[in-house]
Amino acid sequence: MDLVGRLDGEVQVFLEELKAVSCVEALIGGTITREAYIGLLGACYLIESYSSRAVEVAGSAVAESSPELSRRFGICAAGERGHAEVALEDLKGLGVPDGERFEIPEAREYRAFLEQEAAERPECILAHSHAFECASGELFPQVPELPFPDRFIRLHAREDPGHSVAIRRTVRMFEQTSPETMGEDLVVFARESRRRFLGVLEQL
Repeated sequence: MDLVGRLDGEVQVFLEELKAVSCVEALIGGTITREAYIGLLGACYLIESYSSRAVEVAGSAVAESSPELSRRFGICAAGERGHAEVALEDLKGLGVPDGERFEIPEAREYRAFLEQEAAERPECILAHSHAFECASGELFPQVPELPFPDRFIRLHAREDPGHSVAIRRTVRMFEQTSPETMGEDLVVFARESRRRFLGVLEQL
């Protein structure tokens, strides 16, 4: 099974779903309002924060069984924490002091879901990371100059195409040593994770 190819196919579906959300469509078109931008940036802040914690938990869970995967998870977790801080800085520039207002019930449920799965099925967090790194690497370079603080977007537009290459390399490494049935679990997980994120995004 070409796991990277299947996950890349899921990314393309994710991008289509994202572009169907009004705030993302307006972001790409350069017409997004301040309030819509705050909501979108808040969703980005949440996913970076939640991803950081989930990847950290996953890394601990595979520390003995797969030291190399654990190491890569650790690198990813550090990067996600930094990205969450950049999103929060942009939000502060928009007059939003912290991320508390974005912690809606759907978001808290999503966070709990990711952390539980990271502890119980840590390998599936690879699919989550693949979905968001690769979608970000394609989406953010399309965003024109904005009249708002946008360091988060510019950072991802610059870095995530490279991160997409790295996560694909990690998935290929994982596929070589894992049962084919686990690949199906990753594909299903990618779908569920993006479904939950889109639910949060549409509420914000």
